[in-house]
Amino acid sequence: MPKFLRIGIHQSNVSGYTSKAWCVRRVGTAIFLKWGAVEVQGAGDGRKVYWTRLPQEKTIRCGSAQRAQDYAKAAIARRRNHRYEPLAGPIASISSAPPKKPQSSAMRAGPRS
Repeated sequence: MPKFLRIGIHQSNVSGYTSKAWCVRRVGTAIFLKWGAVEVQGAGDGRKVYWTRLPQEKTIRCGSAQRAQDYAKAAIARRRNHRYEPLAGPIASISSAPPKKPQSSAMRAGPRS
């Protein structure tokens, strides 16, 4: 199942950034799409990706296996054209994510004068 990840600038978000993932899977004449916001921890080969909430899902029924294969190819090309990078590892559910470390009070307070 090809998976894609995009981390980029999003001006309307409070943080100014966004991270989103897509999964494209074909089984016979059906295409299964999953997408949603993800949290990325780490970098490089040690990077872990978690869904921040349950991903949205959509099933597309095609009349034949050839049409389904063509749709899957086009869907993958569409993700690559929109600056999504291929993701090799799995995308875990948020329930399996390690707990976030709380910030110390000194970090939240900001600089002292």
